[in-house]
Amino acid sequence: MLFRSVRYGHGGWFWLAVVVHYAELLAGAAVFFRTLRRSPQAFRGQLTLVLAASIIPWVFNAVYLLGLISAPGFDLTPVGFAASSALLTWAVYRNQLFDLVPVARDMLIDSLSDAVIVVDPARRILDMNASARLLATRQAGWLGSPLELSFPFLAAMNLERAARQSHTLVSTRAQLQYEVRVMELRSHTHHHPASVLLLRDVTAQRKAAAERDVLEQRVREQ
Repeated sequence: MLFRSVRYGHGGWFWLAVVVHYAELLAGAAVFFRTLRRSPQAFRGQLTLVLAASIIPWVFNAVYLLGLISAPGFDLTPVGFAASSALLTWAVYRNQLFDLVPVARDMLIDSLSDAVIVVDPARRILDMNASARLLATRQAGWLGSPLELSFPFLAAMNLERAARQSHTLVSTRAQLQYEVRVMELRSHTHHHPASVLLLRDVTAQRKAAAERDVLEQRVREQ
């Protein structure tokens, strides 16, 4: 039996697929990196590990494509995926990768009638629940945008001062009155990565109180 060595090469379609796939991967990494920059400080360490784990296979695959190893045709990409899996496993069990995942968010936060808004120290919106999205004047593209663009009636509010006491503000959209409470979130390092704003519609309560005051005044006059 005769044994013959087989050699293979990469044609034009292979390199076209490589360019397309890497362009898609880089676009996804850019979006992920943008999200990482806008995320609260408490999430950045975890997101960095996820980003690093996704980049490792690319590096090993690039080494193979560029022919930087001594053994031609030897693909290190599976080794990169193994290293990526090991990093994710370490992140899950040692760095509490999923410790801050809001498991009950859809069932609890989004079901609240009060509007919940999360902003960073620069007053950029990080998250909102369903009630807040209905109240916002800007329905799309609110993530990372200034608080004033989606909630103009909150523009003059000092969040640090409001964290000490509740305020009542009037929305200009429907002349609704909202009781606003601000809570500062602090990480384990005692930093202030975000603030939570709770907006409760007190229009009906204030209207009823005003009518009751008028009625009591009439009774006193009689």
